[in-house]
Amino acid sequence: MKHTYDYNKNKHCSCGKLISNKSIHCISCATKLNSPKKWTLKLRLQVSGKKHWNWKNGITKLNRLVKKLILYKEWRSKVFERDNYICQICKTRGEYLEPHHKIPFSIILLLYNIKTIRNAIKCKLLWDISWGITLCRKCHADIHERNYRI
Repeated sequence: MKHTYDYNKNKHCSCGKLISNKSIHCISCATKLNSPKKWTLKLRLQVSGKKHWNWKNGITKLNRLVKKLILYKEWRSKVFERDNYICQICKTRGEYLEPHHKIPFSIILLLYNIKTIRNAIKCKLLWDISWGITLCRKCHADIHERNYRI
């Protein structure tokens, strides 16, 4: 958008409205240009998929699908029952618990070249409760911080 000046040194927005010399656009044009929907879409396109710094060959969607399986929910329950619903690091009970694969879930998917739900169901390592551990939310976050900080 180009700005035009009149002879009296008044600055005009591209829509024709008079604006101060410090402004770039009038309020209505600035609002339209800076709408959250446009910025969100623009940013999403710039940093999504392969362009994102944490891209791992599209396994996020598969992670979410696997975690919705009844098989995953059963594995989760069995890990909690085996550990008596106690965090295995801080030994607290009554906190929000999360199951944790001793080998990171994403690594298992990459190592065994799991690309589909069918492949995930067939992978015995994903469903072996001896490779799972019960953690509270805080301990789980701490483990992931330690393991992924390089």
